[in-house]
This record gives sequence, C-alpha cells and structure tokens, in this order.
Amino acid sequence: MDKLSIGKFGEQLAKDFLVKHGYEIVSGHWQKRVGEIDVIALEPDNNELVFVEVKTRTSTAFGYPEETVNKKKLQKIYKTAQWFLFTNQYPGKQNWRIDVISIILDKTNNKAEITHFKNISLEP
Repeated sequence: MDKLSIGKFGEQLAKDFLVKHGYEIVSGHWQKRVGEIDVIALEPDNNELVFVEVKTRTSTAFGYPEETVNKKKLQKIYKTAQWFLFTNQYPGKQNWRIDVISIILDKTNNKAEITHFKNISLEP
C-alpha cells in the first residue's frame, strides 16, 4: 500500500469510528484553496461541529501519528474550518472544535489502533 492509499484507508477507518460513536459525517475530505480537512462531523450529544485531522501510520518507528500535527498544521486547519463555516450556512457555527484521530495499522494482524484526541487547541 502506498502513502496515498494508506491515507484514504485511514480516513475511512476514522469515519467508521466516528459513526460507531454516534457522530454524523457532514463531509469527507473537504478541500479548498485555503486548505483541506479530512473529515467534518457533527457530534449529536452537544450539536458540536468537529473538524477532524486523520493521521495514519503503519509504524511508530518515526513517532506516533498525532505528533505530526504541529502548530503550523493546526493553524492551517483552523483557517480552513473558518472558511468552511463562512461559505456554508451551517447552524450552530459558533459551536465547533478541532480533533485529531491517530491510526496505527498493524498489517500482520489486519488490525488498527485508533486514538481520538478531542478539542486540540493552538496553545502549546
């Protein structure tokens, strides 16, 4: 599997994971000139719009997937989320957050370790 295929597979696993936990998928891989967001979902418990960055790896040899979401990446996601909110008439625009879903694929056992980090901020 090449990097693109691994990324697409990870995004699908993340969507399945979110749906299993009660989220409604609003959009998958929303991309505009300003940036891209892997998954946009609605958390029904609090009607919060969630912009999800999905990071998938087949090994932790170079670190955990979530470690690649740095301040610069978060700023890009934030700007893209703002653009989504501005260009879409979505109810409850003020109630949103950024999450990260980290996926480590175990190819030998056909399993995935999925970790959901909620409400990631731009603060260090």
